Amino acid sequence: PAAPAAPAAPVVDIETRLKQLTTQAPVVLFIKGTRDEPRCGFSRKVVAAVTDTGMAFETFDILSDEEVRQGLKEYSNWPTYPQLYAGGELL
Repeated sequence: PAAPAAPAAPVVDIETRLKQLTTQAPVVLFIKGTRDEPRCGFSRKVVAAVTDTGMAFETFDILSDEEVRQGLKEYSNWPTYPQLYAGGELL
């Protein structure tokens, strides 16, 4: 007989997921590309500016996840990137 199927992972709605992403660290920067390889000039400038503060921060590559890329625009009510969050709030 076949083994029983593993239970499916719970589906997390996009708003819950965005809340988790924006609060995964005290400061989170949503950019095109990565901290080490920003993929646009604006992302590069913001990474440099935040790095220069000496503040610890995490990044999320919005090009790696279309659902996050589109959903965060509505979640934040801000249409462009980069977006910088501190304590879960858009700065």
